Amino acid sequence: MKCEEEEDRLPEYIKEAGPPPHLDKDNAFKESWRALEDIFLGKISLGENPPLVESIGVSNFDIHDLKELVNNSRITPHILQGNVWSYVFDPFLIDYCRKTDIHFQAYNVINGIHDRHDVSPRAFSLLMLIAEELSSTSKHGYAPAHVILKWLIQNKVSVIPRTRQLGHLQENSPLTLATMPDLVPSQEEKVRIAVAALLKGQDLDQPLATFINKKDAGNLHLFWKSHDGNEIAIRNNLLPGEEFQTITYPGHVFVIYDHTRSQRKELMIGADFGETQQFHIDEL
Repeated sequence: MKCEEEEDRLPEYIKEAGPPPHLDKDNAFKESWRALEDIFLGKISLGENPPLVESIGVSNFDIHDLKELVNNSRITPHILQGNVWSYVFDPFLIDYCRKTDIHFQAYNVINGIHDRHDVSPRAFSLLMLIAEELSSTSKHGYAPAHVILKWLIQNKVSVIPRTRQLGHLQENSPLTLATMPDLVPSQEEKVRIAVAALLKGQDLDQPLATFINKKDAGNLHLFWKSHDGNEIAIRNNLLPGEEFQTITYPGHVFVIYDHTRSQRKELMIGADFGETQQFHIDEL
């Protein structure tokens, strides 16, 4: 930010209102807040028909500045507007807002999370899977953007999803989001993990599957079943007590055969990206 240059470009009548804020960065915002409080309390005349101010708040405050403002104010801010990054990675700030009844409003939701799908494709795929789950239980179809917005709203965070397209404005409207089923706790946790990865630009690890031969006797043979039905051997002669690990994908199917290859069992990966799953095989 080029505060000094911006101040120099202001008209003279504005400069006469007081010293430039950048000359006293630690206290300038306090004077601005006192003015907002006076307007909210009706102590400043704004003409014959002054507008009623419903709420006042601040933007981009860290916890230190927010605490200082609250401790020296007549009215606690009703709203703190901040980057969605703060909601995900600054739990102390969010916890303080909840304790002081300050509503958090998030921006940079679509650009900061949704539009980074190329950087974190597996994290984005996890959001797509949740969108498909929600769509399967509703007459409406949902996309990853809906899942992100629903997660925030369900956690009492309001959002500002900016867009230049009327179609997207309708898709992200409160009416559309109100039709969505609530996320269950397991889905909320998956969204949190995916959103954190997308914000950081770090993708999630593929699921890790572990197969453990718990039989008293008899080797096992492990195959991966492709989408066309072919079975591809990935481990032969897994001895009793041995285990085998492999990275995989959600929904992949593995096939276990006994040592005679006469008995067979299919196992589907239920773990999502970043998770692990164990299969204890004691019978087929």
